Amino acid sequence: MHLIPHLQKKFELNLSGAQVIETLKRSVDKNPIRIDGRSYLDNPFVGTFEANSFVLTGKWRTNSRRRMFIPIATGKIESIPQGTVLHLTVAPPWSDYIFPLIFCSAILTLGGFQLSSRDTGTLVWAVGFTCMMYVTAVVAFNINADKYVRFLAGMLPIDAV
Repeated sequence: MHLIPHLQKKFELNLSGAQVIETLKRSVDKNPIRIDGRSYLDNPFVGTFEANSFVLTGKWRTNSRRRMFIPIATGKIESIPQGTVLHLTVAPPWSDYIFPLIFCSAILTLGGFQLSSRDTGTLVWAVGFTCMMYVTAVVAFNINADKYVRFLAGMLPIDAV
């Protein structure tokens, strides 16, 4: 089990790599933000594309009010005789864990100081709160990672391997 959640999936497609990239390009925005910071495009994802790879993130990540726990998906396209294999990796950006790490470290440190004064209730509260934050982060990641898989399943004729 990994401490930081991530999702790896492999899909087989009957399309060429170029067809996969072109299909995704039609459904993914390149730059969804206007000068005033508001979104004006309808697609839920933004991304960049290379010849055999892509990077996607949720458009809602670019919204200034909702940035935490929105994963970034990277895809690699491998050619096989029957078509292509799409290797998808969805992981949270490390920046999403900086604040919770600092906050939970402070809580646990303060709880440890309380332990020296024989008050174990504060330490139990601190550990419980830290566990709750971790579970919240994992659940939020899994909900958002599932959006990427459903998006790809809706855009491409895929068979999960």
